[in-house]
Amino acid sequence: MGTKPRPQDSLARSSTIVVVDDDEMIRDALSSALSEAGFDVALACDGEEGLATIRACVQKPRLVILDLQMPRLDGAGVFGTLQSDARLADVPVVISTAAPWRAPRGARVMPKPIDLDDIVELARAIR
Repeated sequence: MGTKPRPQDSLARSSTIVVVDDDEMIRDALSSALSEAGFDVALACDGEEGLATIRACVQKPRLVILDLQMPRLDGAGVFGTLQSDARLADVPVVISTAAPWRAPRGARVMPKPIDLDDIVELARAIR
């Protein structure tokens, strides 16, 4: 007899994209572009708030966009925490940074400034 799926496993990935960046202008630009493309957007201004926002999602976020350098907890720290959480380890993550940085396994790096058309296209491609 098979194992009964847990509720969060049986649900399709949500349309929510979580943007975690300490720069308000960047958050606003990403939020506008993604909202206009039909996505729900949740915003956080630092890594700790970002983790709380991600964990509060009823369904797994479709995508998490993380700034690398932020106060309280940086993007690498948020990514590491997500990877160690069995429920959230498979959530797609984009880390945005102006500095050269090699993406850890399981993440994608997009250089700043992020091309809004590229991030919308990426979000649409996630199933």
